[in-house]
Amino acid sequence: IEIVLANDDINFDISTNPTEIMFKLNGEDVSKIIRTEEVTRNVSFYSALQLVRNFLLEKQRFIIMNSNDSIVVEGRDIGSVVVPNADLKIFITASEKARAERRAKELNLDVAQVLNDQKIRDQKDSSRKISPLIKLIDSMELDTSQLSFDQSVEKFIELVEIV
Repeated sequence: IEIVLANDDINFDISTNPTEIMFKLNGEDVSKIIRTEEVTRNVSFYSALQLVRNFLLEKQRFIIMNSNDSIVVEGRDIGSVVVPNADLKIFITASEKARAERRAKELNLDVAQVLNDQKIRDQKDSSRKISPLIKLIDSMELDTSQLSFDQSVEKFIELVEIV
């Protein structure tokens, strides 16, 4: 597979407005597409490519540095690679079962298949050489296994308010 990324040909437009989360790629809203199972199944392969990581790292840092206010950024290497000097790093986790059940419900998929796919992705992301998924020593951990979405948000806000 040959991948060519040209900064002039790819235009990201990511809304940092907390009431309207939108991801546009060359003018097309891809907010829902990037959360599909097809993308999830393939993201580990592409995110392990140095060319892709370098391109995205530049874009991510630009967005973060040019946000007018504080910004919350999520991803598997945000604290370790993208913003290693962030004021607050929260490692959000949940049991494999809880994560699979939530994802299956969100996408109306079979829990067993989601769990299997999730295990494969976690293993790939944790063992890759480029920007692996790791929990940093200076990260606070938030286990949401037994929490509802609203409870998770409350706990997250509590951690933010501590800092």
